[in-house]
Amino acid sequence: MSKSLPDSIAWIAFAFIAMAAAAIWQVQQKAADLGARHDAPVKTRHSIRKSAAAWAADPNGDYLSRCQRGLTAREVGWIVADFKCAGLDHLPHNATPAGHLAQRWTQQRWYRGALADGLRLSSEQSNQVAAKLAKNFELAANRLNQRLDAESMTQLVTASDWLGDDGSDFQPWNLCALTPEQEKITQHTIRPNAGSYHLVTLSSPFVSSPPFHFQKADPPPQFRSASTVFPFTRHQVFLGQPNPLDTRTDRSAETLIAQVRCLHPAQLKMLLLLQPAMTEQIQQALEIVVPPSAR
Repeated sequence: MSKSLPDSIAWIAFAFIAMAAAAIWQVQQKAADLGARHDAPVKTRHSIRKSAAAWAADPNGDYLSRCQRGLTAREVGWIVADFKCAGLDHLPHNATPAGHLAQRWTQQRWYRGALADGLRLSSEQSNQVAAKLAKNFELAANRLNQRLDAESMTQLVTASDWLGDDGSDFQPWNLCALTPEQEKITQHTIRPNAGSYHLVTLSSPFVSSPPFHFQKADPPPQFRSASTVFPFTRHQVFLGQPNPLDTRTDRSAETLIAQVRCLHPAQLKMLLLLQPAMTEQIQQALEIVVPPSAR
């Protein structure tokens, strides 16, 4: 490898770190705009959207309410369109270190938006998350500089890798100081023994089991990654089907959309981030089930 290549990667990393610093400064200057809308994706073709709801005094109560309410088909379409508009539904077309770093930066912005939406982050918390994610991005860029190959670049932009088992630095409780109500949402104190499920006691609003028993969340297998940060609740009852991702028939498409509509918006954002292939499946199902005027 020529000497100029590592230097180029170092320069790319420096440029993105500078961008991160500039973004944090803008956050501090525009505290009134922080929160769920801070990292809103580029405007999609949908011209009419409801304004983001004001942050609730009780994030946990707000979370439970939104899980119970679910999503409209139009809201599902908006989130999917935003994800595609951000270019996150596929690997970078530009197979260069710069292209992959740009993709990772966009993924982290999407993740921060999901955290702000699901946890109703305050201005101070949003600042903390922005700063921590900028540092994590710098570390990822440095690792790429040390090992520049196709595998490393692919791992850099595979969210299921950097948010997986070794992604403790990206968990919300390690990115900012959560309030007790927000900790009720993440349930991170019981996660080490819960695996991909979330064990809850009878005193929790997430339970639906008999007294003194533990309840395992039971979503469709393909949806479990949606609860990586945001657990499912007893109000989210998913339809079952042998192959819910087979959208070749109207019935399977209807089932898939019914399942997606059970999600909290932040859960859907996490699902797309961790399983970007589902973006096209959900969009195809929407086209089968939902009339164009309702998308």
